[in-house]
Amino acid sequence: MASSLNPPTPDINEVQKNFNQTATTWIIISVISSLVGLGIIGFIAYKCTKNGRKVIVEDLPIVIAAYNRPHNTNAVPVWEVTAPTLENFLQEMARDKLVRFTAQQLSSFTNNYSTRLGSGGFGAVYKGSVSKWSKDCRQGSY
Repeated sequence: MASSLNPPTPDINEVQKNFNQTATTWIIISVISSLVGLGIIGFIAYKCTKNGRKVIVEDLPIVIAAYNRPHNTNAVPVWEVTAPTLENFLQEMARDKLVRFTAQQLSSFTNNYSTRLGSGGFGAVYKGSVSKWSKDCRQGSY
């Protein structure tokens, strides 16, 4: 009765043989998979470089012709361009005369800070009007 409960012990040689066959099978599968993967990557790389060479060969005469063409001698040097730049803006700001207002003037312009429009990074913004402003002012009244 005791012998029927215990399973038969496998032969150690048979276990070693099965393990070797399984390991060999997995090694063969891994090697074949790696070679197929490398083959696919190589094929894609070949196709990409072949198309790239064709485009370069087709465009090369156009680039050479453009390089050999006479250059425009009417070009204006960059330092002579008078387009609006930060430098021009800063020079114009330096020429303008800035007006500083006192706290009492600001209070009267904003009607004692009665109408708040909102707030920003520099603080609250109030609605105001300046009646005695110079003629060359660009802002006007709010």
